[in-house]
Amino acid sequence: MEAVADQLAMELTRTLGGSVVPNQRHVSENRHFAGAHPQLGRLFIKVYGSRERFTREGDALEILARHHAWVLAPVREGDLSTSGHFWRAFPEVAMHPFTFDLEGCRTAAQLLADVHGTDLTSTQLPTKPHGWELVPERLAAISRWPSVHEKAARLAQDAALLLDDLSRGRGRRSRTRLLTEDFGVRNIHVREDDGTALLIDFEHAERGDPHWDLGKVWDQELVEPARRNAFVGEYRRRTGLRDWPDVRALWATRFAAALAILPYAARVGDAAFFDHGVEKLHRLDAELPGLLL
Repeated sequence: MEAVADQLAMELTRTLGGSVVPNQRHVSENRHFAGAHPQLGRLFIKVYGSRERFTREGDALEILARHHAWVLAPVREGDLSTSGHFWRAFPEVAMHPFTFDLEGCRTAAQLLADVHGTDLTSTQLPTKPHGWELVPERLAAISRWPSVHEKAARLAQDAALLLDDLSRGRGRRSRTRLLTEDFGVRNIHVREDDGTALLIDFEHAERGDPHWDLGKVWDQELVEPARRNAFVGEYRRRTGLRDWPDVRALWATRFAAALAILPYAARVGDAAFFDHGVEKLHRLDAELPGLLL
């Protein structure tokens, strides 16, 4: 693995100029590098795990940068002719971690509202199906874990009327929005120079139901009612959407997201994340009766 990173660093140095060294701080399908360029200064360089990720993030950053000053825009990008990898260089910015206290919840809501309010007319990003449309195939994908599958199948059966109502368009339909598809505390940072909050990592960006972007934070950072209320209140104020989120659509989206966690966590060997998916199913089970009244 280190030999591959060193080889990519040499390719980046030849292509970009200056000096480039590996700078991988966490496990990722992408590779990260630190660069020093005579004209561009210090850089954070991202080599993408696939061309699709490179393209999606580029499309999202391009349209976001037209409207929002907080966007960290790239300064160079391209491909490496020898290895075939795609890369993008960003200015290196000193940042500190983001905190989901009450004020942080409001700030996070502002960032997400900015993303969801972005004009999509010029983007070719793919459109993601609604959560309830993905339940059958995701349910089938967890059949190799019989006890979990049995619980999830029973939950889907109990929620059949709700899922059918959503699929038939009964109730409110959210307009298609730009999705981060990875919204959470890990991808929000604060600039040390001016305190501006930044939302990063748009390599999974799609178009679709904005409830998808709540699938992670609703069951992690926003579990506490006070934080949840602060977030939702600020999002509504920022967007003018007084009846969002739709609790039934959000439940169905979180259900689909929970089902997707299990095979992914098993594939990458993340037992804690697998357990989180199972716990999420238990939470959804407890919430369902209140939505069927």
